[in-house]
Amino acid sequence: MTLFRPADGVEVAAAWAWAMERARGPVVFVLTRQTVPAFEREGGFAPEAVWQGAYCVRSAGERPGVVLLATGSEVPVACDAAAELGKAGVAARVVSAPSLELFEAQGDDYRAELLPPACP
Repeated sequence: MTLFRPADGVEVAAAWAWAMERARGPVVFVLTRQTVPAFEREGGFAPEAVWQGAYCVRSAGERPGVVLLATGSEVPVACDAAAELGKAGVAARVVSAPSLELFEAQGDDYRAELLPPACP
């Protein structure tokens, strides 16, 4: 079973496309009923990034001071927290993880690129 907890309409559409094109078993979508604000992604974003299970929404450079990993409706909250941390001088990367199952299936290099081992 593959579970998706998408953060917004873009992630819902990309997850639906994955389910229609690539699923080899049950797929579950966990959606919120609350209003979720739209959030900006950095340039170069491709919706297929959702198919990797997790991707960078806000990079904060090659060596972030902290990584905020969020799913679903918490992604915009993590983006706001990263902005506040930036004001305090902490470079915060935000990673949206709509499918932890797909993310865990990625190679070690990709996972370490998003979530550097020495970074809280």
